[in-house]
Amino acid sequence: MTTRYLEDFNVGEKFISAKLNVSEADILDYAHKYDPQPFHKDKEAAKHGLFGEVVASGFQTCALSFKLFFETGIITACNMGAPAVDNVRFLKPLKAGDTLQVEVEVAEVRPSKTKPARGILVLHYKTTNQRGETMCTMSIPHIVRRRPA
Repeated sequence: MTTRYLEDFNVGEKFISAKLNVSEADILDYAHKYDPQPFHKDKEAAKHGLFGEVVASGFQTCALSFKLFFETGIITACNMGAPAVDNVRFLKPLKAGDTLQVEVEVAEVRPSKTKPARGILVLHYKTTNQRGETMCTMSIPHIVRRRPA
């Protein structure tokens, strides 16, 4: 993958990640460590919950979505972090056996007015499952490096 900087992105450009299958063990492990609500970590309690089975934390879905995109290598060299994750929507629960894939679209490319070596790259994430159903959407305003002089 070619190293990319802020100037190398165009509004409307889209990227597709690899796929990732999520196991029940993945969901339970994350829940026990980071979101210990019963419907995420307890199979018996989850049977009586909203979904009738264990489902992943929405935070896990977000984290996996970012992981999948980051692993494409597209922002590996330029990404410096992000001040926010905006407009997060959990549209379908992530269940054991689901396979995630992320489509990321460039929404905005904005050089910084005060820090000339960087800018903001706003990316819209759409995470789908193996049936093409949208599971999660979010926007991340990444702080990214500009091309070195």
